[in-house]
Amino acid sequence: MNKDQVEKYILPLLEKLIQDPEAEVRSITLHTLPSVGRKSDETKFINAITIPISTKLATDTSVHVRASLAEALCLIPSIVGAENAIDHFVPIISQLIKDTHTEVRLAIMSHIGEVCKAIGHDNSDKHIIPSIIELCRDKQWRVRYSTIEFFPKIAELIDHDLFHERLESVSIEMLSDIVFSIRERSIQNLIEMKAQFGVDWFEKIFKAKFAEFISNPKCHLRITAIQMARMVLGVIKSEILNNDLIPAILQL
Repeated sequence: MNKDQVEKYILPLLEKLIQDPEAEVRSITLHTLPSVGRKSDETKFINAITIPISTKLATDTSVHVRASLAEALCLIPSIVGAENAIDHFVPIISQLIKDTHTEVRLAIMSHIGEVCKAIGHDNSDKHIIPSIIELCRDKQWRVRYSTIEFFPKIAELIDHDLFHERLESVSIEMLSDIVFSIRERSIQNLIEMKAQFGVDWFEKIFKAKFAEFISNPKCHLRITAIQMARMVLGVIKSEILNNDLIPAILQL
């Protein structure tokens, strides 16, 4: 179908189906948004979907619908351009990042790199990253945990400079969280992100935090240092293990 046919026949149908009373119909229709958008006039496409998305679908009672919306919205910025994306879709993406269900957040995080690439470094820093940081500092530990679980994936997908500038410090900060499982997950994150940022990056951060924690007066941080040493066995160089970790642990 050519663009005129899509705009005449498909867009009105699309606008109707994303408001269908059946959640399955809404969900399936949302998956077609990117492909329809590529074959439509940007303005007409945006006008057809913006109101139902912003007024109804972003708060849909169905988790699957919200997850389908989240995935579709992440693919739209590259189609409509940065300015249109920021005006119409990025605010909804920022809202869905904070969704209470992991399925919805995962749909966003799995495509966050495409959003950041489409809207650029500065706009990502302004519109996307603050929502992630806010979740990392949420008062509910389960929210913090479910957010940092995505950090290795985020590190893989977004611009490395952006990660280092805005999220690296948050990753390190989470190593000191009061909740053990978050500290443990943060250690695992460092290990996994070594593949993205290199051995030197990993060892520099690891050695600094281990040295800080092992001599810290707070018991939970000394325990974290021991946990760090245990988790990196087989990952870290033997000379670091022998020269830095074991002697410090033996002095406890």
